[in-house]
Amino acid sequence: MDKLSVGVIGCGMVSDSYLKTLQRFDHVEFGACADMMPARATQTAAAYGFKRACTVEELLAGDDSDLVLNLTIPAAHCEVNLAILDSGKHVYSEKPLGIQLREAERVLATAEAKGLRVGCAPDTFLAGGHQHCRQLVEAGKIGRGLAAFGAVSGHGPDAYHANPHFFYEEGAGPMLDQGVYIITALLPLLGRVKTVSARAQIGISERTVLTEERFGEKIDVQTPTHLVCALEFADGGMATLQISWEIWATKLPDMEIYGSEGTIRLPHWNNYQPDFDVFTRETKSWEHIETHRPYVGGSYRGLGLAEMAAAILTDSPHRASGARANHVLDIMEGLVRSAREDRPVEMTTPYEKPALFADSLVEGQIDHLVA
Repeated sequence: MDKLSVGVIGCGMVSDSYLKTLQRFDHVEFGACADMMPARATQTAAAYGFKRACTVEELLAGDDSDLVLNLTIPAAHCEVNLAILDSGKHVYSEKPLGIQLREAERVLATAEAKGLRVGCAPDTFLAGGHQHCRQLVEAGKIGRGLAAFGAVSGHGPDAYHANPHFFYEEGAGPMLDQGVYIITALLPLLGRVKTVSARAQIGISERTVLTEERFGEKIDVQTPTHLVCALEFADGGMATLQISWEIWATKLPDMEIYGSEGTIRLPHWNNYQPDFDVFTRETKSWEHIETHRPYVGGSYRGLGLAEMAAAILTDSPHRASGARANHVLDIMEGLVRSAREDRPVEMTTPYEKPALFADSLVEGQIDHLVA
């Protein structure tokens, strides 16, 4: 089997999740890895069998990585994505693709000019539970899709993250850090968003770090931490989102879609949950469904990258695309701008629903590579 070599820039906590997933696929091998802290790159190379640990400059200059995973902080995504493309390599970026739409569009334009590909997290919409829900929606299980609801309900990363400061800077916050998952999950169900509107606040202007390394440090909050949002879809339907790091406890559902004939309570937006619930007007009761589809019941972060690698090898469209991430960023930026300017905002970017994974797919397979 042909293999695609994957390199990594940024060997922090999230890299383990990606690399453990990629190890499950025979069409992926590891090239070079780099980090601002050389010891972390060396440790990652040893743990996962990379050909070498090196500096970012050495990784980009080398020929042992065809596709580079960018796991830097959000503020650096655009610069690093462009550097990867300028070195002649495909890029898969941690979300968001850029902290501003113009950054993301610059990345996409550079890739197109060079004949390279851009992929971007999140990829939870590829998980079996989400794929199964979409299959039911498209089969008419709940009739015509009318509306959806999604909620990020928490109190922020200052209580659990070792270095939470950047979460409260421009380009982060609950919208770009977690709202991105809900929006990404809803697009394959309801399609392109045409207009957004929102209200937002910074209810707690100063945060205190509660984790050990930087305990007691103060954080000046620079981005909204509670947003109430409305999305209108081009093909009809609406969604209401509450995106907040100002909530200690709630009983709100994580995500639901409402149709003319019923409701689906979707899997959580940021995991690979195998089960979900369906209510229909015909049955007048909730049915609990455990999906038969693969990529559930654990962490499969990096599934989108594995699918992209297979698509490159077979010259097929990849699903966790830069164009999809660009539309998501357009929506998020529009919501923040709507709240700031007190007006609805029209979307300017295109979106096309990616193909569903084949229903016959099994663990360890990507459909591009299945005869």
